[in-house]
Amino acid sequence: MMMFMRSLIPVFVCVAVGAIAPYAAADDPTDGYFDNTNIECPGVPFAEATVVQCNRMAFQKADKELNAVYQQLLKQADASEKKYLTEMQLAWIKLKESQCDLTQYYYRKASVSEKWKTRCEAIMTIRRVEELKALGTGISW
Repeated sequence: MMMFMRSLIPVFVCVAVGAIAPYAAADDPTDGYFDNTNIECPGVPFAEATVVQCNRMAFQKADKELNAVYQQLLKQADASEKKYLTEMQLAWIKLKESQCDLTQYYYRKASVSEKWKTRCEAIMTIRRVEELKALGTGISW
């Protein structure tokens, strides 16, 4: 009987992990939104103290590219498209700021809560560059 009970331990562990996994995932306020986007910072050692620096570097690089892509779109756009692009970009900036502030607030008790905000800013900007590039294929058809 004891041998049978021991053989069931792995089954119980798997069932327990499966039962609590949704609750563990629920602890992520972004629901995995920032997964699958890597931030790379060559020359910056990965450590808790340098994560914010790395995120800022990635954000600055992406922001520079974002501005270049946006300016290119504006050059191709007619007057109506420029109006919509401007409204859309201003709304996106507000969304990014609010979402990243909320992310930092959620992690306010973390040792370096700023790393979550800077990561959010970098990833949202990296993704926005891709969105604008895709949008550019439809400007001035």
